[in-house]
Amino acid sequence: MEVHAHTHTARKKWTHYFWEFLMLFLAVFCGFLAEYQLEHKIEKDREKQYMISLVEDLQSDTAQLSRLINLFTLISEMEDSLKSALKKPDIMTNASLAYPYLGYPLDGYAFHRSERTIQQLKNAGGLRLVQSVTVSNKINEYDELYRQSGEINGVAIQTYHYYTAVLNRVADVDLIGYPYSEKKIMTPEISYKWITNDSKDIQTLYNYTVNFQWVNSIYTFQLKSLKEQAIQLIYFLKKEYHLQ
Repeated sequence: MEVHAHTHTARKKWTHYFWEFLMLFLAVFCGFLAEYQLEHKIEKDREKQYMISLVEDLQSDTAQLSRLINLFTLISEMEDSLKSALKKPDIMTNASLAYPYLGYPLDGYAFHRSERTIQQLKNAGGLRLVQSVTVSNKINEYDELYRQSGEINGVAIQTYHYYTAVLNRVADVDLIGYPYSEKKIMTPEISYKWITNDSKDIQTLYNYTVNFQWVNSIYTFQLKSLKEQAIQLIYFLKKEYHLQ
């Protein structure tokens, strides 16, 4: 009978399994940290790109706001001239005093900001990438001020329609000089006359000119506030995100 010798392997101590588990845990944990850091960096890079794009939009906004502020300032000056002309004693017989200025209230424009970045931030959930509460609040403040300016412009548009309605009743609009277009320019050869014989219509035109100028002054003030806030936001974003 043969006798078989049995070899016995030594049992591993519990510390061996513990170290194997610990090494596996550390490997998984380090992988998780690396992935988290990568995702965090990608999000930070995306956030910075959004802010670069937003700064470009704000710079475009400030340029447009500067043009509109200058335009509305000029319109207000011309409306002063129109009001003065409409109050002349001989205005009913000398319509040429007012005709050079009748077109200025028709040349107002609304401010339409650059929507490229702000809509991406809203629609694509990009606002969640903005880590700073201060940054988010400042963006929302600018957004709210823009919304308010839109409401004021809505009042201006309504007043514009009232002004246009009475203008159609008292003047030959085909002869009005539009200062920012290629339409008719005032010429001394043309005899400018009112198409109304009622002085009350001229007074109504004066009243709507006053109203329109008042609304435009409020809108101009709002545009100036928007421009100032846009400039401050540009400065803040450049400083916060270390932009050139």
